Amino acid sequence: MAHERLLQKNSKDVVQFLVEKKMRKNHTKGDELAILRKTVHALVHGLPIPTEFEEYYNEAESAKAEAKARLN
Repeated sequence: MAHERLLQKNSKDVVQFLVEKKMRKNHTKGDELAILRKTVHALVHGLPIPTEFEEYYNEAESAKAEAKARLN
């Protein structure tokens, strides 16, 4: 499988692969870009960070921790 080949290369690549794989189940690239655009707009204009970003960020961090735990 693809992740087994990545394991041989570099564990950072494996973590990134697993995080992206999990995130793609719930979010399309268009969704991610929309969330990031809204967040950048908020930061530029001194507005509060959208809750969508916080939820997305927490989900990504959870997937990252899960992937790291899976490797160890």
